[in-house]
Amino acid sequence: MIFWNLTDEVARIKSRANTLVCAVGVEPEWLWPRNYNPDFLRHCDFYSSYRNFADDRFQGAFHPFVYFADPAEKIRRVFRAAIAAERPNDFVVFARHDPNIRRRIGEALGGQKAVLVGRLFGHHVADKAAVQQSCRYEFITENVINDWYMTEKLPQSLMAGCVPVYYGCRRAGDVLDSSFFIDMHAFGNPEDPGVLDAVVRHCLAPGTYEAYFDQIRRTGEQVLTEKYSLEKTVVGPIAEFIQRQAANGFRPRRRRFWSR
Repeated sequence: MIFWNLTDEVARIKSRANTLVCAVGVEPEWLWPRNYNPDFLRHCDFYSSYRNFADDRFQGAFHPFVYFADPAEKIRRVFRAAIAAERPNDFVVFARHDPNIRRRIGEALGGQKAVLVGRLFGHHVADKAAVQQSCRYEFITENVINDWYMTEKLPQSLMAGCVPVYYGCRRAGDVLDSSFFIDMHAFGNPEDPGVLDAVVRHCLAPGTYEAYFDQIRRTGEQVLTEKYSLEKTVVGPIAEFIQRQAANGFRPRRRRFWSR
């Protein structure tokens, strides 16, 4: 059984059946705290998340989770169309709210060929992908800035053929080669005066965009399907775990009648 948001049902199932519980924990713990509650995770046989939030009661297998859930076939189709798109705008930033520097990014892009989208900027669009495909760079910030929280925003930008300008997981370069994106951390604290302006100047310098986009064009499809597809991030690890358990003799069975 696969649980997206862990609930009391996990313990109940484990107490009544000899079965494997595979848990996928997404979003940060402040938003979905039960995904990260060690009292629930100890009942799991397989747990995948940004990092292991379980305590020493967890005896199962842990698999680091990279959050991107589009099938490989869709990634290929969208990416190939995006690479050929015309890009009249230099920048885009999407923001429903501002947990860190999104408003400052919008201010730094004043006077540039930029599209500011979302509730924060008072500009709603029906098709996010179409806007991305009209822009060369996408400024991206995660809701939480730390060493492990990295969501789908970065690979989705790549799938749209944008060069991501990223402020988020400080270890993003360990997951994705730095030749695919511009890491704002490399310029200093983006909340300090002048840092965002320096990032914008770097993006607009001759040859910068072409160097990143060429890398994305040449190898982006392979990287996205191998690292970020639904098959690689969710289905494959769980299937491999279940297959290993079956090879070791695991067989599911009900222990007793279900009752409240």
